[in-house]
This record gives sequence, C-alpha cells and structure tokens, in this order.
Amino acid sequence: MDEREEPKIVECDDCGNEIPEENAYLINRNYYCGDCISTCEICDEMVPRGELRLMYRTRGRRTIEIEVCEDCYNDYALSCDACGDAWHSDDLYICECGNERLCESCHDRDGFQCSCMNQEDEEDENIMCYSYKPNPIFHPPVKSKTTKENLYLGVELEVDRIRDRKELAGQLHEISDCGDLFYMKLDGSLSNDGGLEIVTHPMTVNYHRNDFDWKQVLDLCRNYEGKSHNAGNCGLHIHFNKNYLTNPKLDCYKLMILMHRFKNQMVKFSRRTTFSYCQDIELDSIKASIEREAVSTCDEMLINENENWMLNSLDPGRMRHILESYYPEIRELPTPLCSTYENIAPAININKWRMKSVDKHRQNGKYYAINISNSSTVEIRLWRGTLKYETLIATIEFTNALVKFCKYNSVAQVERITWNDFIKKLLDIDKPKYMKEYLKREKLLDITETNDADNQG
Repeated sequence: MDEREEPKIVECDDCGNEIPEENAYLINRNYYCGDCISTCEICDEMVPRGELRLMYRTRGRRTIEIEVCEDCYNDYALSCDACGDAWHSDDLYICECGNERLCESCHDRDGFQCSCMNQEDEEDENIMCYSYKPNPIFHPPVKSKTTKENLYLGVELEVDRIRDRKELAGQLHEISDCGDLFYMKLDGSLSNDGGLEIVTHPMTVNYHRNDFDWKQVLDLCRNYEGKSHNAGNCGLHIHFNKNYLTNPKLDCYKLMILMHRFKNQMVKFSRRTTFSYCQDIELDSIKASIEREAVSTCDEMLINENENWMLNSLDPGRMRHILESYYPEIRELPTPLCSTYENIAPAININKWRMKSVDKHRQNGKYYAINISNSSTVEIRLWRGTLKYETLIATIEFTNALVKFCKYNSVAQVERITWNDFIKKLLDIDKPKYMKEYLKREKLLDITETNDADNQG
C-alpha cells in the first residue's frame, strides 16, 4: 500500500484559516486562501482582498463600483470634490480652471461651485475655493515610495468672525511657505465674509509639535479677532492616511467600536455641543443589518452541513480559538443551529462581516464623527475648533494615539478594554506633551483631584 505524504499546511495571511499549500495562493511571499484573494478590475493582477481599493465608474447611465490594486488606484483614481468618492479620472467633470472635480451625480445635482465662478479673484487671492485640493506635501518628506511607513495627520481648523479676512489670509500666507505647509479655504458652514478654514499638508505628530509653528498661526487668528471654539460653528477635523493601517477596513471597524463604546467620553473630549456635521456612527443599526445577513449565511451552512464544509480539517482547539475571536453579536445570534453552531461557526469569516459594517457606514456619507468616504484618508470630524495651542496639540496627540491603538490591538482587545486602561495605553504612545493635562482638565482621567476650570477650548 502506497504511503502518501501529508500535504503541507499553511495559514492564510488574511483570515488565518489553515489550508493545504497546494491550494493556497502565494502573493508577495504570503499565502492566501481562495476567499481572501481577488483580481484587480483594471490590470487583472491577483491581489489580497484586504489590499483592494474601491473606485467608481460610469457605464452608460449606471454607476458601478470596481475593486482595483494599489498601483492602478494611484494611476487612475481621483476624488469628487463634493462627495469625496474615488472615481476613475476618465469619468469626472473638471472645471475649466482645473480647481474642481465632480462626479456625474454631484455635477448634475449642483453644478460647479468653483471659486472662479463665485469669488472675485482679487478680493481673497490667498483663500482657495472649498473644492481646492493640491497634491499633498508630506512633512517630513516620504523616504520610500509609499506613505504607509508613517502616520500622517492633516488638520483642518475652522475659524470665523474674523475682523479682516483678506488681511489675515495675507499674513497667514506669508508664513505658509508659499502654501507648502498649509493653505486657506472657504467653507459653506462659516460666515460669508468672516470665515476661513486653515488646512495643513500631512504631517507626523512630531512635526506638528516640534517643527510647525502652530503658535504663530493661532496668535495671528486671535489678533484679527477670529473665533473657533467660541464661534460655536467651527470644527477641528483631522485626516490620516489609510495606507498606514494594517487592514484599513478592519482597523476602521475598531475605530468605530471605540467611538461607539466610549461615546460619552469622546464627546466630552471633543467639547462639542452640536453634531450636525459629525453625527453618531449608528453602529447598532449597522450591526443589526449585518447580523441578519450572518443569520442567513448560517442557515445556508446548516443546509450544507452534510457536505462537511471545512469542519473535518479543524481540530476542536482551533475551532475554539476562531470562535473566541468573534464579536459577541455574531456569537450570540439566534440561529437554528443549536448544538451544531459551534461546529459550523469556524466556517464563517468573521472579519468579512466586520468589514461589511465599515462598507455600510461608508455609504452614509461624510457628515459623521468618522468619515471613511474618502478614498485615501480617514477623517475624524468630532473635535471642536480651538485657538488654544495646548488644546489643539492635545487633540492631535489623542488622534495620533487613537489610530495607532487601533492598528496594533485586536478587535477583542478593543471590545473589552475599559476607558481607564484605554487612556493609559494612549498615554504610552509617542510621549504626548499636552494630552494628559487636557484629559485632567476635562475630568477624563481616573484621578482624585478635582478641576474647576471652565470649558473654554
């Protein structure tokens, strides 16, 4: 009787399932199962699903969504300046001045709102139109071909009630290194003649703290009687590069979980009292929708149970390990599986459901506490504007630590950690200079001292 050699078993780099090496796909020295790879819809190259980027195209009167590799995305994708979605460059309407790009839907609904149409050229020559988006200049400069080695934070600070906006813009432009550090834009949420938005190019947290002269920028705004926190309508929005994340969708899911679990603390940190431009992420309703889909999937698996699926290839210890990694809502789903559920549960790729939560939130648009509708960045919109240096840097430090916590901690850790332990971990990331004092002031640390300082931003 011939003795056959046991097939070598490898682990999928994405979902962690064990598969025979002969059935695995080897991409960039990593193994993937068939469920975790796909094909770029432009170049037809095989790509891990977690590395695919979404892009829209028009086909006649229809809009379709395609998945493409990183290289094709960088070559062909441009963002619509109104909705923020990534479109193939061939399918965008571009204003004659080149400053505004719109997808077909936004163009048909609103038309161009470009500065070349509604702004006198000489009145605010240093203030760009709302849709203005120059190519990013990274600080410090990117040393490799990609920005994913560093977390870069781009700050959008809204200021209103400025005494002489044109004069302030001129003063700010003089210290902006000809726009290479930051630039000014109009914003529809601010007053027509007294508001502007200061937008920095992407910078690391250390560059924001040590190299960029935020104190001079804020002093100039105050000198011209500008208001941010006290204006009542100003936000402090911070973008970060998606490609810094290990698995953008899964790491964004962790960010959504933290914002949802610690909603009261996050709101207190933000100093906000109105939320029309940074609504709650509605994670409960999103999860309910996902769970209904998961129930349907479990039912289908029950029907196919006699076909054994992948059950015989998993030992009981492996089953328990996978099952314990599920978030509670999936584990406790009311299904007809009863005692067989634990046997079938490992066949569910739980990360797929988590990432579907992110996709569903993305479809909601940009006006949420976390905006993931942009193609290459995630935007945290919850924070309230401020012209106080210590508060601004503390908020940048908190955002930096929050993103890094999501990257380096598992979903299970994100779901179980307490607020106090969460803050302790954030304070260990990149040696924050101002965050701890700000947390004390807002009574968000587990300390015995009281702080009677009023909340002035």
